[in-house]
Amino acid sequence: MNFRFGRSILFLFSFSFFLLFAFVSGALFFLVTKGEVDFSALERYDPAVPSVLLDSNGKQWGAFQLDKRDPINIDVVPKHLIQAFVASEDHDFFTHTGLSMRGILRSTLVNLYHLKIVQGASTITQQLVKLLFFDSSRTFKRKVKEQFLSLLVERQFTKEQILETYLNHVYFGCGIYGVQAASQRFWGKDAGKLSIAESAMLAAVVKSPARYCPLLSPLSAEKRRNLVLNSMKNLGFILPKEY
Repeated sequence: MNFRFGRSILFLFSFSFFLLFAFVSGALFFLVTKGEVDFSALERYDPAVPSVLLDSNGKQWGAFQLDKRDPINIDVVPKHLIQAFVASEDHDFFTHTGLSMRGILRSTLVNLYHLKIVQGASTITQQLVKLLFFDSSRTFKRKVKEQFLSLLVERQFTKEQILETYLNHVYFGCGIYGVQAASQRFWGKDAGKLSIAESAMLAAVVKSPARYCPLLSPLSAEKRRNLVLNSMKNLGFILPKEY
């Protein structure tokens, strides 16, 4: 029984290594031969158009916009807001090339064990690519495409451009998109004036907006926020006293 189990584990690791090698080889070939891709969505911001309500005569009597967006420049975002998202979503954001190889290997093992996609290893770059170019389907084919595009995004854009676009697109629940709109909705202030605790709250929400949106689940949001603050402390972004 133990021998069979050991063989299964060895096969699992061997197969995972093969998949990782195949992906890296394919990615390098793709980058060399593909060149550049038009990621104009990263270079311009186009807020959604509000829905207009008309009366029986065709005259407008109201409008609403669930897709609330209010873009903000990365230069006015406080440093601790950026650090909160890095601590929560992607510790190596400023050093990786778009992918986390350790995360890929870990998630590959888990997904192979379950024979389906149950765990991701998404960097902030991958999350942005998914937000802009893909739906919410969880398939191996879509994941591979997402990873290739993430490598290309990192080649063509700076970390600041990627982070700015991500912060302006990420979803916070209740039809709210972007840190500026979320800051206005939650606290009635600009994102540039957020405190450390408020920044950690925003970073906490994106993990699962349906579960952690403070407008819907304030206690769950607070618990998740505290985890983000602890991560910020452990990474040296904030002092123990600030935590």
